[in-house]
Amino acid sequence: IPRLLERATDPAADSLEPEFVEDLVLTHHLVSKPADLLELLLMRFLGPTGEAAQVEARKARYRDEKKNIQPRVAQVLKRWIIKSPHDW
Repeated sequence: IPRLLERATDPAADSLEPEFVEDLVLTHHLVSKPADLLELLLMRFLGPTGEAAQVEARKARYRDEKKNIQPRVAQVLKRWIIKSPHDW
C-alpha cells in the first residue's frame, strides 16, 4: 500500500489518475484496514520521519515537493470519502 499511495500522490505524474485512485480506495480492504490507509496518507502529507541520517536527505527532497504532494494527498482523501463512505 505505501508504494501505491506514493504513486497516487506522485507530483511527477502529469495528472492524478482517477481510475487508479478509485481502484485503490475501493480495494485497499484486501490488504489493509481503513485506519492504516489513513495513517499512510497522513505520513505522506506530513513528510518523512525516522532515523536521522536517511531522513535528512528525504526531508530536503520533500520540502521541494511538498507543495505538489499535499494537494494530491487531499485529492486522494476526498475521493476515498466520496467512494467509500462506509470507511468513515
